[in-house]
Amino acid sequence: MNFLCRMLIALAIVFIPLSEAKSQDKEAKKLMGDNYDVMQRILINLIKEHHDLIVKDIDIIIDHSKKISQMRINLTPEEHEQFRSFAYLLQTRAQNLKIISLNIKEKKQESTADVPKMDYLRDVAAAHFGEVVAMCVRCHNQFR
Repeated sequence: MNFLCRMLIALAIVFIPLSEAKSQDKEAKKLMGDNYDVMQRILINLIKEHHDLIVKDIDIIIDHSKKISQMRINLTPEEHEQFRSFAYLLQTRAQNLKIISLNIKEKKQESTADVPKMDYLRDVAAAHFGEVVAMCVRCHNQFR
């Protein structure tokens, strides 16, 4: 094989994965932008106590965090591992918010809902939402 052929193969080996990573960078940024929009809706629904809508929206964040964790983006191996751990933490924290929101939704349907307990659960939901936002901010600050 001549020198030119070997150089073309070497360049293809280097640049094809890089172009795929750059493409996935754009896709990851779009998913993160979508998450930002979803989090604004979740905040409004926390205030309005529309926990059925929160559950639907939090499923979007859970789905996006799963997709993001599997993407091959343009980072060093160490950075990529940190990025993936942030995506997994986002998924876990979003799942916690979903569980609390489902619990609140269920309790609201009971006619004998305990008001102090409901207030406590709403506070817990807000705290879990804060953890979701904090995870996004940590990742954004490290990788933007």
